[in-house]
Amino acid sequence: MSKSILVVDDNWVTRSTLQEALEDEGYEVDTASDGLIAWKKLTLHLACYGVILLDLTMPRMGGLQLVEAFQAQEEPITRLVIAMSADCHALQQAKALGIRHILPKPFDLEIALALIATCFD
Repeated sequence: MSKSILVVDDNWVTRSTLQEALEDEGYEVDTASDGLIAWKKLTLHLACYGVILLDLTMPRMGGLQLVEAFQAQEEPITRLVIAMSADCHALQQAKALGIRHILPKPFDLEIALALIATCFD
């Protein structure tokens, strides 16, 4: 499994904080500021990513819409996704879509890193 992670979040601080921490842990990190950019990257290079850290509520295309778009093409990405949101309803929707890994915002960075590490075990 690839030790590469795609961080998808519209908040620059969240993206850069996660990128720096993950790179310090030895992961290769790519980022996207919304679901449309992530869609383009994932349709070209889905097999390159071992984990997708996905914000559920973003402008243009949110994480839920991104997952639904892949499911419509019968491309299961839920096994790769760690859903992130401060919106409890969005997190419940993510679970209903089959996303197993949930990271409520705001999150403790150490807890996030531990969850990510379990995805590569």
